[in-house]
Amino acid sequence: MQMDERILAEGCREGDGAARRELYDRFAGRLMAVCMRYAGDRATAEDLLHDAFLKIYGAFGKFSYRGPGSLRAWMERVTVNVALEWLRGRNRLGMTELDEGRVVATVAEPAVSDVEQVPREVLLRFVSELPEGYRAVFNLYCIEEYSHREIARMLGINEKSSSSQLFRARALLARKIRAAVEGSRIVVDEKMQTTVPGLYAAGDCTGGLLQVAKAVYEGAQAGTEAAKALRKG
Repeated sequence: MQMDERILAEGCREGDGAARRELYDRFAGRLMAVCMRYAGDRATAEDLLHDAFLKIYGAFGKFSYRGPGSLRAWMERVTVNVALEWLRGRNRLGMTELDEGRVVATVAEPAVSDVEQVPREVLLRFVSELPEGYRAVFNLYCIEEYSHREIARMLGINEKSSSSQLFRARALLARKIRAAVEGSRIVVDEKMQTTVPGLYAAGDCTGGLLQVAKAVYEGAQAGTEAAKALRKG
């Protein structure tokens, strides 16, 4: 039986090993998804997840329980901050700012029905392929729901740069999604295998572009069947 969040947080604050293990088991998957959204590759995301939990374990003195879900929300904020520190440390965000002069052709955002046809793994790959600055702004604005003013302060850029990078991120994603569904319709069978051999979908994606980065690592059946396909290969 899982601990109540308040009790779990208090146990972690006191350094209880069982509480810390349960915290990791309960939230590692969700926080890994956050790391993947910012890192773009699994190896880096795993490093960020490790650093995030170290930060979380050492910061419980600052956590204040405010009801169900507050622990998860706080942990996600800590994880996002760890990811942003990593990006700033590599100066990747500043490099993307040099891209201000490039023109990205306007592309209409795809319809929800188009997004629904693209498996979640593919959507995650599309996000991971964005330039790091674009990806960071897209995540902060569309997923974490920060304003451009807040993003500018967090990333050390101006509001206009934040807005333009979001526009470019959406344009690139729209182009990729349209290319993925053009001329074909991706469907899944009862085992969640798509029409693309060896590619499995982890469920529906019904929220348009705002849903893209949230749709990560869900669907146990899809993961199981994908693993079976890999073993056969």
